[in-house]
Amino acid sequence: KPLSVSAGRKQPGRQAKGAARFLKSQIRKRILGTDWWTDCDDCVALRLLCTAHRRGEIELTGVVVNACMPVSASSLSAFLVCEGLAALPVGIDLAATDYGGCPPYQARLAAMPHSIQKNEACEDGVRLYRRLLVQNGESELVEIGYPQVLAALLASPPDEFSPLGGAELVRRHVKKLWMMAGK
Repeated sequence: KPLSVSAGRKQPGRQAKGAARFLKSQIRKRILGTDWWTDCDDCVALRLLCTAHRRGEIELTGVVVNACMPVSASSLSAFLVCEGLAALPVGIDLAATDYGGCPPYQARLAAMPHSIQKNEACEDGVRLYRRLLVQNGESELVEIGYPQVLAALLASPPDEFSPLGGAELVRRHVKKLWMMAGK
């Protein structure tokens, strides 16, 4: 019986508690790849993922930035501080293209409290992907930016995290790839 009644109040029974444990074990782990650039799509997508994470609907385990401007890390870090996820791992492709300028909202975010001071303080994007994929066991990748870090992950050699090359690591550990792509 899923619920037992005690003194007129419903108490969760063993089946309900077991179902809750099962559902918690089924929370999907996601890693976001983003250009974190001038368009609002990155902020909206990250806000949705952070909200779902706080609600316990998913587990956001990291963010990889695949475009690089001087305030990429500090502005993303400030956003994550505001979302209550200051400790979330952030990776970045330091060789990524800086498309010029500093978008106003990025500069405003970078002026807010943040835990990552500069881009060089972030883990390399491919390294972060590999580490999280092994730690997570099974993940879903959400890619809304440029795909060069994802391509580098697929081509990556074995490392201290896994004896598998990138393509095999992705094949074994990525359940789904959600990708927004253009021309």
